Formats: sequence, structure tokens, C-alpha cells
Amino acid sequence: VIEVLSERTAGFDRGQKFHIYRQIPSLQEYILIEQDVPAVDVFYRQPDGELWRISRTEGLDGRLRIRTLDLDLPLSELYARVEFPEPPSLPGEPA
Repeated sequence: VIEVLSERTAGFDRGQKFHIYRQIPSLQEYILIEQDVPAVDVFYRQPDGELWRISRTEGLDGRLRIRTLDLDLPLSELYARVEFPEPPSLPGEPA
């Protein structure tokens, strides 16, 4: 399952929805893609079938590894047409 997070639903997607998805025995990976920054969280089931691990990839130079598909995708391709908002400047820094 791959989800693109929104500000409104991110908490639900990471919490209650993931809890529900973990009950599906055949689900091996749950991938959450941030929309405002180049960052992806991959939750993957361990061989024991009970424990889950998380792998986070950040930055356009990172690579998304999807184990169940044996796929390695550059985040620069995943976010190729995305324009990111400018980060707010800190007090005392030029805008």
C-alpha cells in the first residue's frame, strides 16, 4: 500500500489506518510519501510476521527501496514534477 500524505490526514494514515493495515496478513509494506518535502517512510513486515520496521529516506538524492517489488527508485524521479514551498526564513535572515 502506498499513500501520499496530506496535512489533514497524515496523523490518521500513520496511526489508526496503519493499525488497521497491520491486521492484513498478506501486507508486507506500507509506504507513506510526504507531499511538501522529499521524504518517504517505508514500513516493512519482518520475517516473523509480527514486527514491523521503518526506513526513512529524505532528500532528492535519496532512493526509495520497495522490497516486495524489488524496485529501487530515485526520489528525484518520484518528485520530478513537484514544486516545494519555500521554507520559512529564520529571524534575522534575509527573506
